[in-house]
Amino acid sequence: MKNSSFNPRIIRSGCTFLMILTCFISITANSQTPSDSYQQMVKLFKEWRVFEVPPSLNGAPDYTKSTFTERYQGNYQQLKSEFSQLDTTRWNLTQKADWYILSAELNGFDFNYRVLKPWERDPAFYKVIWMERSDVPAHEGPTNHGIIDIWNYHFPLSKTDEKSLIDGLNSIPSFYEQAKENLTGNARELWIAGIRDIRQQKSDLSEILKMAGDKPSKKLKQSIEQSVAATENLVLWLESQIPNKTG
Repeated sequence: MKNSSFNPRIIRSGCTFLMILTCFISITANSQTPSDSYQQMVKLFKEWRVFEVPPSLNGAPDYTKSTFTERYQGNYQQLKSEFSQLDTTRWNLTQKADWYILSAELNGFDFNYRVLKPWERDPAFYKVIWMERSDVPAHEGPTNHGIIDIWNYHFPLSKTDEKSLIDGLNSIPSFYEQAKENLTGNARELWIAGIRDIRQQKSDLSEILKMAGDKPSKKLKQSIEQSVAATENLVLWLESQIPNKTG
């Protein structure tokens, strides 16, 4: 029996075919868009935006230290971990731009929590009433999640707008009691400048009452009066703390 032999041409043809097939598979895989990992990031983004809004405490946003620590060590770290495991190698430029946006927001939360801490250091963070629209898409400077943009309301108020405004105003007293617990920072300049913003809010509340007309509803008038009292009380407390602020 003759020994069988290999034909070099067949071997070379087979190798060439495998190379072409590999390239085709690679090109096909890279053209798949959006990828599963991108869809996972979209899901993470939606979860992140829900998480970013703090829970409520007595009708106001909860910025207490215990709540922040629990959220940071729990859900935030989980979101951050899942985000870091995303495979972006086959993403197009638009998808990668979205990745950078979410990355910046996650890092911003981390920087706020570890470094800036406006809920601890800056009384202006607790300003609730905003009379005028900002010249940028979001408010300039640190702002809380319970702000009331008066420029969004049309006076005289409809029943729906009045209820919305009253609900927002009713959160101010409890929010300012919380502020006295949260504001433990020692940044003297921020403290003094922040008092000015809170003091201005008293005038803004009085202006809202005028905007409501000659006969504002009893509920609206009561909510404004309670908000004025809470604002005055917070200003007095902030002023009493100035001698202790040396940073």
